[in-house]
Amino acid sequence: MVEADLEPPPILKALDAMIGLDRALPGFTGTIAIGVQKSASEVQWWSARCTDRARGTWTPTPPDETDVAIVLDAEDGARILRGEPPRLGAAIFGDAELWARFHRRYLGRKSFVSLRLEQNQRAQTRGPFGLSQGGRR
Repeated sequence: MVEADLEPPPILKALDAMIGLDRALPGFTGTIAIGVQKSASEVQWWSARCTDRARGTWTPTPPDETDVAIVLDAEDGARILRGEPPRLGAAIFGDAELWARFHRRYLGRKSFVSLRLEQNQRAQTRGPFGLSQGGRR
């Protein structure tokens, strides 16, 4: 196994980071499991349990109480990160509405978390007293 094989797929790393930043109520409840197929016989799993807040965890298989599971290949994961839908070959099992709500919140173009990340990035480029690099607000 080479070092690159140990790295989680980018879609799972991004979701884990986004979920970790989100302290608000997700607006839905359920358990979502996302697997990325790394080879013909290997799927790397990550899951989120959404209740009073979302909590993500790395799992060897989907949790028993999973409400929706989606299995992607690396290309579909990259497509989702670019804001594109997965190809028709992506396998979704379970509550498709829960997946849609999760997707809108965490992966949509203007999801709650993406807006928050944009705000944080803008705030980091400002100097003292909220002045931008050019000296204007």
